[in-house]
Amino acid sequence: MKTLSLLAPDFAALDSIWRHPLPFVLWPVGHQGLIDHWIDESVRQGAVEIRIYAADRPAEIRRHLSAGGFWSQRAKVTAIRTEVDAPSEAIPMDRLPQQDRQEIRIPDSQTLLSDWLEMQRFWLTHRDPRSVSVDAEVMPDGWLGPHVRVHPRASLHPPFWIGAGTEIGAGCRVGPYAVVGEGSVLDHDVEIENAVALPGAYLGPNTRINQAIAQGGILVDIHRACRIDINENFILGTIARHQGRTSAMGKVAALALWVNFLLRSRNSGRDKCGRQKRSSTIRD
Repeated sequence: MKTLSLLAPDFAALDSIWRHPLPFVLWPVGHQGLIDHWIDESVRQGAVEIRIYAADRPAEIRRHLSAGGFWSQRAKVTAIRTEVDAPSEAIPMDRLPQQDRQEIRIPDSQTLLSDWLEMQRFWLTHRDPRSVSVDAEVMPDGWLGPHVRVHPRASLHPPFWIGAGTEIGAGCRVGPYAVVGEGSVLDHDVEIENAVALPGAYLGPNTRINQAIAQGGILVDIHRACRIDINENFILGTIARHQGRTSAMGKVAALALWVNFLLRSRNSGRDKCGRQKRSSTIRD
C-alpha cells in the first residue's frame, strides 16, 4: 500500500495583510483549494493513503477533507506542534505539485501573497486540457465554466479562468492572468489583470484591479502590501450584499410609487379648491 505524506506549512504568522480565516493549504488556487491539487496528485501517483501533518488549524483541514467524499483515498490529518515535528519524508504543500520547490523559505507577508498569485499564473498556463472538468477551454489557456455570460462588448485575454455562473458586463477586460471565481459579477467597464476575484465577488463599474485580490468588500493590494476594507457595495462587495442593497432600493422605489399613486388618486377626486367632488345624479 503506497502512502503519501504531506506537510501543511504554518504561514499563520505571515498572513498579516490578507488575514485569511483559513490555513494556507485551503487558500484557493484556480477552481479549488491548494490541498485539493495535492489530493489530485496523490491519485496520479497511485497513493492509497494520505497522511497530512499540520500545525496551523488542523481542525479546519479535517473539516475540508470530510466534505471530499468523492476521493477514494483515506486522508488522515495529524496535528503537530511545529513543522519540525513532521516526518522527514513529508512533502511541504507550499506550492502546486508541478511547481519547482523553492530553496528559500517565504520571508515575509508580501512574498507570501506574491507566491500565491504566482501559483494562479502557473495553474492557468499548465492545466491539462484532457483533465476531467466542468469548464471548457474556449481558447488556448482561456477557460469558461458553465452558464457564464459574457457581454458581446467585453474582451477576454488569455490566460484566464472564469467560474460557473459568472456575468461579465459590457466594456470589461478580463486577463491576462485573471481568475474570476464562480458566481461573480463584473459590472460594465471592469478591468481585471494578474489578479483574483474570489467566488461571489461583485466588482462595480469602472473598477480596475491589478496584482490584487477581491474578496467581498476586501481589496488586497499585493503590489503595495496592504488591505483595504471597502464599505461601498457599488464599488466592491459580495453578490449577496449587492443584491440585498438592490432589493432594498427596489422596495423604497416601489413604496414611493405607491404613495404617489395614492396621492394622485386622492387628488383626482377633489376640485381645484381641494373640496371633495360630489357626484351628480340625474333623476327622471
